[in-house]
Amino acid sequence: MISRRETSCLAIKKNKPVPEPSDEIVSYVKEKKLPTYKEKPIPFLYKKKSLLTTGIEEVGEYNQKIKEEQAKYPDGFEKTGTVFIEFATELECQRAYQGVPYAKELRLSRRFTDIPPSDIVWENAGSGFAVRKSKYAIAAAVLTLTIIFWSIPVAFVGFVSNIDHLTEKVHFLRFINNMPSSLMGIITGLLPTVLLAVLMSLLPPFIRKMGKIGGCMSVQATEQWCQQWYFAFQYY
Repeated sequence: MISRRETSCLAIKKNKPVPEPSDEIVSYVKEKKLPTYKEKPIPFLYKKKSLLTTGIEEVGEYNQKIKEEQAKYPDGFEKTGTVFIEFATELECQRAYQGVPYAKELRLSRRFTDIPPSDIVWENAGSGFAVRKSKYAIAAAVLTLTIIFWSIPVAFVGFVSNIDHLTEKVHFLRFINNMPSSLMGIITGLLPTVLLAVLMSLLPPFIRKMGKIGGCMSVQATEQWCQQWYFAFQYY
């Protein structure tokens, strides 16, 4: 049962009409409040465009251009499955960076910020998750074995630096004592230093090469890999 007061309230209340046209967002939100982006056709002159209308149309045009350019891609080159995206602000870049792991198709993809194409190790750009892990394990195993067996040439350098003491204990090496004192000074003093410097200078290029084999994606990542493993060689 509805009272007279409720009846009068229902009679006064009116439904708002649906804006026309109903399928356009400008019918519900003022155009000046919609998100926009700036195009710079001429230096120091900016042209505002609607992100939800013109922007979507331009995305379709760019996708078509990308397909055309991919169709022109030279034969003999393998596609890497890598994309570079530029953002207007760092906040938008950070949002996209954090959102990649939540996309089902991109969950196992690697993502990087502030990295130009010239710093990319392109041979690792198209590697899948399983391939990257396998490469990393192989490179780490090779460097670990190298650290273990690196003691052999280092021990030889130590042997050369202490050769005058070894001749006193090892009889068949006593012929070395017949060398001139100046030559003995070079062998025991200068030669070990030169040999050790040469050995240590060979390490960084080898470690960098193993870093690229191990799946490092950028020059910075390769250098970080090199520093970490070079420290391991120095420490152990």
